[in-house]
Amino acid sequence: MHDLIKKFSSTAVAFLILILIVGYFFVFEKGKPEKEEQKSALFPDIKKEEIISLKFNYPDSTIILSKEAQNWFLIKNNKRYKADSFTINSIIDNFVGLKVDGDVSDDDNSLSEYGLINPKVEVIASIENKLYSIKIGSRSPIGSGFYLKEGSVPGVKLIAASLVWPFLDRTFNEIRDREIINLDEDRITEVKFEAGYFNQTFIKKDGRWVGDNIAENVDINHLEIEGIVRSFSDLRVVGFESDEPQSLSKYGLDEPSAVLTLTEGERKIEYSFGNKKENTDYYMKLSLGEPVYLVSIHNFDQLPQKIDDIRITKLLNFRENKIANIKIVNNKNTIILSKNENEWFIEDSEDQIDQSKISALLAELIQLEVSEFVDDNPKDLAKYGLNAADISITLGKNQSNSLFLGNEKDHQVYAKKAEKNSVYLIDKYILTFLPESKDDLLLITETDSEVVESN
Repeated sequence: MHDLIKKFSSTAVAFLILILIVGYFFVFEKGKPEKEEQKSALFPDIKKEEIISLKFNYPDSTIILSKEAQNWFLIKNNKRYKADSFTINSIIDNFVGLKVDGDVSDDDNSLSEYGLINPKVEVIASIENKLYSIKIGSRSPIGSGFYLKEGSVPGVKLIAASLVWPFLDRTFNEIRDREIINLDEDRITEVKFEAGYFNQTFIKKDGRWVGDNIAENVDINHLEIEGIVRSFSDLRVVGFESDEPQSLSKYGLDEPSAVLTLTEGERKIEYSFGNKKENTDYYMKLSLGEPVYLVSIHNFDQLPQKIDDIRITKLLNFRENKIANIKIVNNKNTIILSKNENEWFIEDSEDQIDQSKISALLAELIQLEVSEFVDDNPKDLAKYGLNAADISITLGKNQSNSLFLGNEKDHQVYAKKAEKNSVYLIDKYILTFLPESKDDLLLITETDSEVVESN
């Protein structure tokens, strides 16, 4: 019994020692990294959401930002300009997370040595009843850090360069929100294009854009117009040229080269385009305000300069698996093809044809694009070789689905669809897929190849 009590006492003592060791670890050792991390944090008590204003004092400029609700605005000459939320959040994250590497000096006696008399930048962040500020001085000759001074606290600290880059050499326009307008695309009901002699309005009806005074044989590309509306309803500019321009003529905006008007609900917004700047971007102004912006050449090139720019260029619209008959007329030779299940054959012929040639022809016809709209109301088809075309292709048994090919012009050929008056130019490469006779479609066997080689 005595031995049992002795053994129990030893176990209890060992257990007590273990508890003390574990307790020491949690109280003293585990707390050390947290204390070290807190010690290195420059502003351990500041919270990102509490910051309501920022100020950047550079040697030759000052940038002031103010938070209103959840948005940040740049303040200049008593005017507000929306700031880019991503940029501001990145700057604030860096400010709140600043950590110093250590102290360089405990006093302010040698601030000039560290570039802190005339710092690269002074950053001031405000919360409700307190200011937090830093000054960034010279770069340390050893390592990759900068000298830093915290507000009115005596001394100089060293901080990693990566933590201060977000504050250096900022400009007013760099921080601005480049999205200058944000319209509700679903509420845009009218689009007007003006460029030179081109002036065309489109109204949205039942989800489609309908133009006035457009010939019936002119097919408008509704997706093209939809893409323009989408791009300009939340337009992002590439630069800010002038917030208070003294003269619009300097930018070619007194007589714009193109004007886009979007109607959203009851209001109309005009986008006026001026001259090109240095062969890259275009000057642009909104009817909503004074500033002159720079927009990408891509945005300008989206605007149609003539009706042909927003026409459907795809010449034929069909699905290959729906075509069961093809009629080809090529210089008085007529070939009629029919499909039985998945096999094409020549009518009134038992010869086996090369199926891949028919597939290649249909593939080219599906991809056929108009390279130029020549004439929508031709008075004389003979000049295009289309009054009695020598070449035609009919898909299906309906003659209205025929495509006529006329004279060649350079690397192109004139074309006309049976149900349209318009004359087009298309790539004459299509001619290489059209058989001149049924022999061009026949399947060449190994025996045929040997005969050809022997001859």
